[in-house]
Amino acid sequence: SPRNRPTRELVLRWFADILRLNRDRRKMHYFPGTVSSVGTLVNLCGLMGGLCAPFVKKKMHKSIDARYLFGSKARVDYSGVARLCASSKDIASLVDKEQQQQQQDAKKPITGLVSSMLFMTIESFHLGIIREAKGHSKLIGEYRELLDYLKSLGGPESSNPMARQVFERVKLKSQQLHASRSRLLSPMLLQTVASVYNFVAEWIVELAKRKDPLLGIIPEHFIGDMVHFWSLIQDEIRNARCPWS
Repeated sequence: SPRNRPTRELVLRWFADILRLNRDRRKMHYFPGTVSSVGTLVNLCGLMGGLCAPFVKKKMHKSIDARYLFGSKARVDYSGVARLCASSKDIASLVDKEQQQQQQDAKKPITGLVSSMLFMTIESFHLGIIREAKGHSKLIGEYRELLDYLKSLGGPESSNPMARQVFERVKLKSQQLHASRSRLLSPMLLQTVASVYNFVAEWIVELAKRKDPLLGIIPEHFIGDMVHFWSLIQDEIRNARCPWS
């Protein structure tokens, strides 16, 4: 309602500020002291995903405006982000056309509530649960390598002095894995993320079916993150009986 618009705007701005301050988490390497903790970002994913539930359940795909991804009106900075099949020149041309069209038709700003909330939620997933999932996969690989190394040394009961050191590293890595799993594998969180990603996938398929030219401006990591998320689920099912589970 109009009465709630100022409050709604403040909430959206608050979410946008958190994401902006954590933008360094997009990088391969960053200084942890300059960004929020993993736990904070993963919790933010659950919160923002839950706020998307009303329009996700109603399948309000028609309320999503891909023009939000141009960058000029976005609450998320997509500058420098790789797109599915659009160059920076293509995007600049689309922005010019859209601005001309808005002037002719006197359209309202394109940053609607559904578009704002959805794309910020996808960004929170990218910085939070997906980043943690990638770290989790790396931990699993390191843990298995240590187990193989320990086995080659004769196991934890071996008289080899190196075996004891490796065994301590195995225990530490196991603790890190359990901590990571506790953050990632909350059933409620996974269900929330899965619902949003299914909604986004359906929207992308609809754009493709009607050959919408705006399909090309979707950031590549939207697809990559969805693939990584479902890979995480499959890996956990496959590895359900691993020694550390």
